[in-house]
Amino acid sequence: MLYIVYKYISFFNHERFQKKLNNLSPYQYRTWSAQIAFLLLSIRQGTPYLILYHQKWPF
Repeated sequence: MLYIVYKYISFFNHERFQKKLNNLSPYQYRTWSAQIAFLLLSIRQGTPYLILYHQKWPF
């Protein structure tokens, strides 16, 4: 029973794409928004360079 609940929660957070989240899963959307926030904060602080890379999603 616990395994079924775990699988459902995992699906709900990592695999379920939503139109209102720009067709991303909730996990992908949170990761994407955190990277954008980091980028904007770095630009505001005048960081001389940024190293941003595209992460391969773990699914």
